[in-house]
Amino acid sequence: MDRLTSASLDWQRLIKKGLLWVFDYDGTLVPIIRNPYKSQMRPRFFRFMQKFVRKYPAAVLSGRELKNIASRVKGLSFRYVVGNHGSEWKTKKMRAGRFARATERARKIWEQIPHTQGIELENKKLSLTIHYRNCADPSLILRKLPSLFSDGYRLVGGKKCLNILPADAPSKGDAVRRMRKLSGLSRVIYFGDDETDEDVFGLESWLIGVRIGPIKRSQARYTLQNSIELEKLLRAVVSKDC
Repeated sequence: MDRLTSASLDWQRLIKKGLLWVFDYDGTLVPIIRNPYKSQMRPRFFRFMQKFVRKYPAAVLSGRELKNIASRVKGLSFRYVVGNHGSEWKTKKMRAGRFARATERARKIWEQIPHTQGIELENKKLSLTIHYRNCADPSLILRKLPSLFSDGYRLVGGKKCLNILPADAPSKGDAVRRMRKLSGLSRVIYFGDDETDEDVFGLESWLIGVRIGPIKRSQARYTLQNSIELEKLLRAVVSKDC
């Protein structure tokens, strides 16, 4: 992966031809913190993004439940706000009943497992997330999960968490394909930080993937260290495009 800078790409040409900006939330627009329920964008960055999304077509795509992510980006005029890894759209109704039923079955399976201190289950109705950042040794319980959820589910890792999704639920890659089709824009640049975002980074040549944070392997072409570097890049792109 190459470090992405304001000189890495012909930004003016990309923007002129039609570029959709898509951002993950946790670890991308905001840093990963110990308590994910308190995660908020830095005020200075938020004010900048208000101007950015008015100037450029942009979207946010998160693993969070839709109402959760929508509340955190309230005041930002994103063209698309999508939660639950692509299953919940603020601007588009999707038939998600079967995902809800599958998630409820997964929750009941989880309830039968002896609880480990420091591990927390987040029920997002269309998917589950197991948070273990506050657990001293999550390895014992994590080793059990692949066999417990082998039938009808997809397990996707994250930053100190594990996501349990119905096997036929949309991925983030599916969501980005839909965004591109709906927007009619020719190229998409996607910023994300963990394993769920690899579903996007592996898309076709029209996708410019940017992995946030240090990592040895990724399908993304470019990398940035953190959300602060992301803000600096966006500011530099705007200044070049003015």
